[in-house]
Amino acid sequence: MTSERTLHIIERTLLGAILALATVLRFYTLGKAEFWFDEIGQLQAGQRSWWNAILGAAPHAGATPLDYLITHYMLYAGIDEGILRLPAVLWGVLAVVAVYWLSRHWFGRTTALVVAFVLAISPMHIRYSQELRFYSLGTFAALITVVMFWRAIQRSTWWAWAGFGLVLAVSLYAHYYLLFVTLALFVWIVLYRRDQFWRFVIVAGLAGLAFAPWVYYDNVVVADRSINMAAVRWELPTTIPRLVISPFVPAAAPLTYLGWDAQAVRWWANAVWICAAAGLLWLWFSKRRARLTLPLLLAISTVAGVLILDIVGRYQFFSRQMVIPAPFLMMAGIGTLADIVRQLGRYRLVQAAVGGAVMVVSLGVLFPSVQLVYASKLTEGTLKDTALFLYQHV
Repeated sequence: MTSERTLHIIERTLLGAILALATVLRFYTLGKAEFWFDEIGQLQAGQRSWWNAILGAAPHAGATPLDYLITHYMLYAGIDEGILRLPAVLWGVLAVVAVYWLSRHWFGRTTALVVAFVLAISPMHIRYSQELRFYSLGTFAALITVVMFWRAIQRSTWWAWAGFGLVLAVSLYAHYYLLFVTLALFVWIVLYRRDQFWRFVIVAGLAGLAFAPWVYYDNVVVADRSINMAAVRWELPTTIPRLVISPFVPAAAPLTYLGWDAQAVRWWANAVWICAAAGLLWLWFSKRRARLTLPLLLAISTVAGVLILDIVGRYQFFSRQMVIPAPFLMMAGIGTLADIVRQLGRYRLVQAAVGGAVMVVSLGVLFPSVQLVYASKLTEGTLKDTALFLYQHV
């Protein structure tokens, strides 16, 4: 009992330190960079009435209105860059908490601390936790939806499922990628918990109906007429070869920011992908571990969503589109490694040593890319750049 109490104190202390680090990294230079083009577009929409702020999200590609509504109400606190970006910081820190909670329930305390630490220092996640856009909110929405899903699975009550459905309905208005998250949860239900199938279908269906008005308004009433389907057919064959010819960029995209030219970052990013892929084989030899399957399905489904929008919507394969798959990929890759270590070496000391090594390597490899985040924010995205863009293109 004494040993367990000591481990509990150590765990809470380390978690507190990780959250403090995540908060500091996301607050640092928060208001230094001026708003850039996309942020100005969201700011302009938020300056209207609350209803028009919601409708103002539709002309923006891939946007859903929840973050625009939050911006509308944040404007009552001020128009300073640092103030309006505060919600993104909050969602970023809460995402670290959610990742810890999920990893704790799926893989144990050591793995949970490692995954939370890696997300806390992830350059890409830091970058988009400092921007007046919906990527940080979308990432947290995806994670909290999975948290509520897992609670519903564990409790198996209609109240728990109703909570999941309510969170899913709100989260769908945070980002379209929640549709791919819902798809992954559906597949997992079919594979492992068919006893909860109809409860999931009912509450997810109701959440989908609640989201349907926005889908209709955004894609029918205010449709993007710029997509030429003939051009899409020509572009379709170019997407996959681009991933094959230059594999390091998409491999690093969910995990780093402006750092994929560094050899160490390439190795680190591909190691996470390899561990996640190894999880598919490990599932076969370990009798289909349900808790490992879920983050793998979430990672696969959300990455596939990015590729689909890259092909159909002509989105460019930037890290901002990979911010939602990133936590699931981290949980899948690191969780697979932890599960293998747990099976091969059943001692806590071995697990702690491997987890500590992953944290040290991650910090050493990602630190230069973290520096690039702040350097890019101070030298790019200024009002001058925005004015030049408007002058040349608008």
